[in-house]
Amino acid sequence: MTVDVKSWVRFVRRSAESKIREGCRARRRLCLLVVEHGAPPPERIGPYEDWVRPPIVPEDLQARVGQLEARVVLTLSMLRLRRRLQLLGLTLRNVWGRGSTVEPNQQNQPNQLNRPNQQNQPNQLNRPNRGVRHPCAAHHLS
Repeated sequence: MTVDVKSWVRFVRRSAESKIREGCRARRRLCLLVVEHGAPPPERIGPYEDWVRPPIVPEDLQARVGQLEARVVLTLSMLRLRRRLQLLGLTLRNVWGRGSTVEPNQQNQPNQLNRPNQQNQPNQLNRPNRGVRHPCAAHHLS
């Protein structure tokens, strides 16, 4: 099975199309940099970028696109995890060469930005808040 990657991955000549590359970065579009022979490879690439030298063999192209997809999925998953942990008062920190660790955030308080004020807002059942209720409870216990 072959996929037409040209429709969703932008091929950009590294030396000649730097403005297009910046546009891809700003829109978080997958970008495959084509580096001409003799030109140095890019020192830094973004999470939505990879690079190749021409001629590009179809198997190599599929492998590079697969790597791009995997990086994007990982980046988005880590972003979602960080947001969820922040609501619990935790922070996900990168540990160079090891992976990640979960730590209490500096305030050691859950993020209250997206939560209603428990004292002033009725609960989901339109009743005054009578304490903490387990989300799986089938009925409200007073």
